[in-house]
Amino acid sequence: RLSGQLQAVKLILADHQWHTLAELAQRVNGSEAGVSARIRDLRKYKHGALTIERRHIKNGLHEYRLSPDYTG
Repeated sequence: RLSGQLQAVKLILADHQWHTLAELAQRVNGSEAGVSARIRDLRKYKHGALTIERRHIKNGLHEYRLSPDYTG
């Protein structure tokens, strides 16, 4: 289950567009906490050490995307 969710989050972020945790959670049929954990996993060396960018929107709301420099 975790590897499937990890791959799903990576695939969505790979479009290099900005996504909120709520949007990602809905698209992978998971929780925001689970998606947040998968984003942390993607940043780890064993999962590719990907550069996941984060930007603040408002009131604690953030958006995430895979760095446009990533081409894999």
